[in-house]
Amino acid sequence: MTTSTKTGIGARVRAVFDRTSDELTLADLCRVLGIESGKDRKRVAWATRDLVKAGYVAQAGQRLHSRYRSTGKPQVARQALSPDAQREYSRQAARRYRARHPERVRQLERARRRPVASRPASQQPRLARIGLRAANTPASSPVPMARAETVEEFLQRGGRVHRLGAHWEAV
Repeated sequence: MTTSTKTGIGARVRAVFDRTSDELTLADLCRVLGIESGKDRKRVAWATRDLVKAGYVAQAGQRLHSRYRSTGKPQVARQALSPDAQREYSRQAARRYRARHPERVRQLERARRRPVASRPASQQPRLARIGLRAANTPASSPVPMARAETVEEFLQRGGRVHRLGAHWEAV
């Protein structure tokens, strides 16, 4: 039996059950692990549920009244897959995906066969759209701006300035 180098909450929960033969509730387990926060308590509950499914821990009772104890089942170290086995597993996973989602696979194949230029603008990469937009935009020529007129110059020309009252002022 090889020892695991995992240090997550699941490994810590497993280590507690390996050390003791007592029945523990989730509250007891969290107390032993020194866990107080709600998120970590949920993780302890999830890890304990996974250990029950794997057969490492036995559950007595239900929900809030559940008590857990070790079954004594040894932890089996999983062998790493060889590169050939990994490739075969990937092929099988791809076959399963294609079998379960044929319509999505057809959509992806159609999109892959379609040339990039004929794709709708929403499917083109953003930088390509920006580049196309920049290429089609004519270079702007600097337009001379007219000099702004001051109020005094406007009055000298004979203009009249009317003051409008604000709604909060008494008119």
